Amino acid sequence: MILIKSFLVSVFIVEAIYCSYMDIKIGKIPNKAIVIGFICAVIGNTLYFFIGGTQLLLGLLINVLIASIVAFVMYALHIWAGGDVKLFVLCSLLIPIEYYKQKAPLSIVTIYITIFSIAFIYLVVESIVLSVKKEKIGEKISIKP
Repeated sequence: MILIKSFLVSVFIVEAIYCSYMDIKIGKIPNKAIVIGFICAVIGNTLYFFIGGTQLLLGLLINVLIASIVAFVMYALHIWAGGDVKLFVLCSLLIPIEYYKQKAPLSIVTIYITIFSIAFIYLVVESIVLSVKKEKIGEKISIKP
């Protein structure tokens, strides 16, 4: 069981780092990365429930359903793009369900808040930097009548 949980968490970390890098580099989260993550999540969760029993399966399904609803609401309100929605749902699949059983939902919520807070702070800092650069460029190109 520990190997399966380690696999899921490892895929979670790799996906988070790669998707963040690609989002910063090209402004998009590649669908290929999301598909690979979903395949790994399905394999990992299938093995987890095959070996450990299906008593926590309902918890996983509820978790993914809630994450999907939250993600689609954020998309419908134009707060997130499609890639963010897919990544958020993928993250909910990659967090081992046993963490919920161990009275750790608060720590999982903290993980989500931390991830998306870092992204939000990055966007704010990037906007400020680009605004400052634009003002400096505008000063250099001032046209005199």
